[in-house]
Amino acid sequence: MTEAKKKDYSDALELVSTALGIINPYLPILGAVIKVGAKEQSKIEKAFEEGLYSSLKQHLSNRVWKNMQTLATHLIEADGYLPPEIVQKDKFMQAFATCTELAAKAENTKKVMYLFRLLMVGVIDEDALNMERDYDFYAQILVNLSITDVHILGRLMEFEEKAKLLSSPNPQTQPYWDQFLSTISTELSLTQEEVSNRLIRLGTTGTFEIFTSQGLRPSTVQRLTPLGRRLITWVETDYLKNSSNTAAY
Repeated sequence: MTEAKKKDYSDALELVSTALGIINPYLPILGAVIKVGAKEQSKIEKAFEEGLYSSLKQHLSNRVWKNMQTLATHLIEADGYLPPEIVQKDKFMQAFATCTELAAKAENTKKVMYLFRLLMVGVIDEDALNMERDYDFYAQILVNLSITDVHILGRLMEFEEKAKLLSSPNPQTQPYWDQFLSTISTELSLTQEEVSNRLIRLGTTGTFEIFTSQGLRPSTVQRLTPLGRRLITWVETDYLKNSSNTAAY
């Protein structure tokens, strides 16, 4: 890379970094792009040669800005739940900084909504989610779930509830399982094998588990974990419509 290109590269990063800093001072300075530049410099250099970097920068800026607009909209809607005595507390500011940083980098605005709903759980019901201790933990799990993953887990919870499987320690049968696989396969245009593979991967997130039930006729059971059930309940519930205008502070 020539010195001229290095300067262009540095100037471009500084420009976008400044823009992101204005949106949210807690964001790392273009962490994702800097990492790409460090690990795959040849791709960045090629992008400069082909005149594509400006398009990449514009795409990134537009996505970040759209995510911030979405987060701002949710904040406005939640204004009645966020009086100064709550917003000024360190534990809220810490959780909000995490929420904003992750929202800026979210792949779509629905993930932004989920991250904000998780934040509001801690505002409205601190007994359920301790903002200072738990928000970052659950938010990081959520970040590692795609919107498709959340849909699959949400539908599984519906099937479990209908079958009254609610956290039974040793369920012997899952008569709904084939119907669940068929439903998800149809809804997402995936083969049942692809759905099963996704569920296996979800086992690594702590939201889903596969185990062998105990008894005279052991069988394989696949279900949401208590952690997965809590997380899906929180992000799929609009707490602003399901609570009084009071916060747990």
